[in-house]
Amino acid sequence: MFSIRLPLLCLCLLLFLPGCGNRIPVTPVTGTITLKGEPVENAVVTFIPDAPSGTVATATTDKEGQYVLQTFIGNKTAFGAFPGSYKVTVVKRVQTDFPDLEQRLENLSPEEQDALAVQVSATLRGRAPNFEYIVPQKYGSQITSGLTAEVPAKGRLVRDFELDK
Repeated sequence: MFSIRLPLLCLCLLLFLPGCGNRIPVTPVTGTITLKGEPVENAVVTFIPDAPSGTVATATTDKEGQYVLQTFIGNKTAFGAFPGSYKVTVVKRVQTDFPDLEQRLENLSPEEQDALAVQVSATLRGRAPNFEYIVPQKYGSQITSGLTAEVPAKGRLVRDFELDK
């Protein structure tokens, strides 16, 4: 009886232990983005590490302006950021050439979508579409945003950003 249990135990350890060390060691980071006191929905928040070998972490805000950072390493996603110093950017813009394009596409057949794509392409004629920045452009650059964060090695970080025009 003992001789069967030992090999079975070893087999179980070999199958289940290798997955234990695969966790990405990040610190959970959450917060809220507001502009003139109002939450900003669908803004892209990016933490750019000061260290050249660091890893970027990103998030998109929900309707309350809240975000949860994610870090992508290969094909793995971790909720948080690696410890260290970061410059932070916040971008929210809307395309103004065809402001209702997404809603229009949802209600069209594939053939109608193709026709609309031709119309959009002809209108833009090789140029980039025009955008209106909901969050001022200065917050979209790590050089001009003035936003920073220090992610601790332990615990969690709640980092809110109040933006102004």
